[in-house]
Amino acid sequence: MKIAYIVSQFPSATETFVQSQIVGMIEAGLEVNIFAGKGRDDLKSPEGLKKYELRERTRYQVIPKNKTRRFAKGLHLILKYIFKHPVPIVRSLNVFRYGRAASSLTLLYKIIPFLGKGPYDIIHCQFGTDGLQGLYIKEVVAQTAKLVTSFRGFDASQMVQERPDLYKILFMEGDLFLPVSHSLKNLLVQQGCDEAKIVVLPSGINCQDLTCSPKKVRPGEPIQVMTIARLIEKKGIAYAIEAVNKIVKSGKSICYSIIGEGELR
Repeated sequence: MKIAYIVSQFPSATETFVQSQIVGMIEAGLEVNIFAGKGRDDLKSPEGLKKYELRERTRYQVIPKNKTRRFAKGLHLILKYIFKHPVPIVRSLNVFRYGRAASSLTLLYKIIPFLGKGPYDIIHCQFGTDGLQGLYIKEVVAQTAKLVTSFRGFDASQMVQERPDLYKILFMEGDLFLPVSHSLKNLLVQQGCDEAKIVVLPSGINCQDLTCSPKKVRPGEPIQVMTIARLIEKKGIAYAIEAVNKIVKSGKSICYSIIGEGELR
C-alpha cells in the first residue's frame, strides 16, 4: 500500500505526532511519501527522521509569493511537464472548477511534486485545512486514492466559526475522517459530516519512549512540575499558572516549568 501524507509543515517541533504516525506506517511495511508546504532546517534531527530517511521522502510545494516570479516559474513548469503529464497539468489550470486556486497557479504548484510518484492508495491529510488541499489534489492527480483527513482541534472549531461552510464539499467527497477525540467527532457531525465516515483516532504515544522513576521531595526542596505543549489558548496553560499561584500563596514551594512553542509564548 502506498500513502501520500499532506501536511502544512514537516518536520515541525510542535507536531511530532505526525512523524510518529508516519514512522508507524513505515514500520508496518507501507510505502510513504510526504508533501509539505514548508520545512525547517534548524530543528535537531530526531532519531526517526534520520533512521527512516523522512527528509528524503518529503517533497515541498513551494509557491513564490511574488506574482511575477510565480507566473514566470509556473510557465516553466507547464512547459516542462505538459507533454509527460498533460492531463493533471490541464486539470490544475481549470479556473471554472477550481477558481482562484487555478488562476493563481496555486494548484499547479501543489500537484507538481506528485507527478510521477503515484499511484497512491491513500491520501492522508493531517489537518482539516490540509484536507481542502487534498480534495483538489485527489481530483487532479490521484483520482483512485481514498481521501482521509485528520482533525486535531482548531481546524474543527476556530476555523469553522470563521467560515461555517468551510468543509461542506470535503465532507461530501472525503472517504474517512479521523478526529482525535469524541468531542471533535461531535463537532464534525454538527457541521454536517456523515457519522458513518468518522472514526475517533487519538494521537498515539509509544510508552516505551517514556521512562519514569519514583522521586521523593526532600524537605525544603520545591515540587517540580512541568508542562510540555503547544502554547495556544486551547491548551489551558493559563489555568495551570493560576493553580500554581494559589499553591505559592498557600506557603508551599513549587517550581513550574513550561516548554513549548506557539503564539502565546
